[in-house]
Amino acid sequence: MLSTGWGWILAALTASVTCVWIWKRITGAGQHRFERLLHSRPDHSESWQAAFPNEMPTVERILKNFCEAFMLNDNYRFKLEPSDVIVSIYRATTGPVADDMQLESFIIRLENTFQIDLTGHWDANATLEDVVRTILNKTLHSR
Repeated sequence: MLSTGWGWILAALTASVTCVWIWKRITGAGQHRFERLLHSRPDHSESWQAAFPNEMPTVERILKNFCEAFMLNDNYRFKLEPSDVIVSIYRATTGPVADDMQLESFIIRLENTFQIDLTGHWDANATLEDVVRTILNKTLHSR
């Protein structure tokens, strides 16, 4: 009788662990795959420097906000390229079931960091470079 009770508990525990493992694989697989891709990329700080020679502190703040919103390691911020399309990164990092509102979080972080309104300044094909240019234009006009 005791072994039957323990067998039931062990089966339930195994099923629970398996469900959690499957859920993590479904929802987090893209995130891990993208981080491995970033890890293998070269550093692109020179590309950022060439595109925005006098604005590197702003570029760095934007890329840090991006990494935080997309739950990426901050050490990868300069492995992101100016030509990276934000929605492509979003699709690569989210699972098929649900997302963690990365895009919304990124926009809110930028609006709070730079005290600007980005309503109407978002496009499905926007690159990270486009975002930096928009932020720089909006902050210059608000001064």
